[in-house]
Amino acid sequence: MSAFDAPCIHRDLLKAYTAFTVPSPDPVSTGNWGCGAFFGCRQLKSTIQWIAASHAHRQLYYHTFGDSEFTASLQGFIDKLTAANVTATDLYNSLMRIDARRNCVFEQILNDLQIL
Repeated sequence: MSAFDAPCIHRDLLKAYTAFTVPSPDPVSTGNWGCGAFFGCRQLKSTIQWIAASHAHRQLYYHTFGDSEFTASLQGFIDKLTAANVTATDLYNSLMRIDARRNCVFEQILNDLQIL
């Protein structure tokens, strides 16, 4: 089973949502879950965590650990979705339609939502 399969995405969403619903006024500070030794997809994992934080009504600080290229890519993705008033539900529905065989999650979501 691939990390892009619905059961894996749902598992990761549930894990993140559970962690992010701990009562606290502080923002959630997180990063590339499973993207080191487990070779996870940073674009997929950051999108999952953003959806979970949004549903938990928590501000999200996402740390890219000095990867300036990914930082720029993630910020550009967030800026485009925010400007288009995309909801967490819209983002989730789009995520469920992406093709795991293609590499660029952000590009697929933007295309799916007709934002590019």
